[in-house]
Amino acid sequence: MRAIIRFNIKRDTSTLETCRDVITGKIPDQFIPIDNNEAELKREEIISEAADEDRPILRNGVFYTIYLNNYRTWGIISEASKCCFEIKIRNKRPRDIKKSSEEIVKWLKDARKDIKSMKIEKEIEVFEPSSNIHAFVGDVLPKKLFKRAIKDNKSAFFVSLVSLFFFLFTAWLSYPGKYYLQQLVMTNEWWVGFFERFSTAMIVTCIISFFPIIYRWAELRREGLIEWHHY
Repeated sequence: MRAIIRFNIKRDTSTLETCRDVITGKIPDQFIPIDNNEAELKREEIISEAADEDRPILRNGVFYTIYLNNYRTWGIISEASKCCFEIKIRNKRPRDIKKSSEEIVKWLKDARKDIKSMKIEKEIEVFEPSSNIHAFVGDVLPKKLFKRAIKDNKSAFFVSLVSLFFFLFTAWLSYPGKYYLQQLVMTNEWWVGFFERFSTAMIVTCIISFFPIIYRWAELRREGLIEWHHY
């Protein structure tokens, strides 16, 4: 199986340092292969899985080979276009390809602290062996997981906000606004009791509507850096 992780860097063209130099300088020691001859062989194996018409372009764009010893995963870093990069990794086991992708994303996020203009693409594609058929895809999760949980549950968040608004409004009518309500609108105590019960219903609705957001947030925390889906 092989996975593709994409990212790009915006660099000032006046600087002497190229994008390739920036990336090469940030590669951690544990990603650097010891045997250069084996690295060349593995590089060609990864390139050979690309389409025939793409191989010459890929071969010209490749500038580094990486190796993740913990998962025995080989990969190449190539410049697809100016300052737009692809990391292609290869492993037979789905579990190891996922773990390797997470290690690379972790490295890229650490590198982004120094390279402010780096942007990691959200989607990671994983293909079946020697095929262009997707096995599964991964979504690189943002740092603010709670914001993502709200985004994934917009309807529940909207209902929760509306319920909270009506709770606060009717709670005010029931207690601090009780005097004004009786003087200006109603003199019947039944209406005050109605608003008290309505405010209770609204706060219960608000809490229940918020449960899917909390559950989604906890689910994202369990996923780690990448959330995987079958294609």
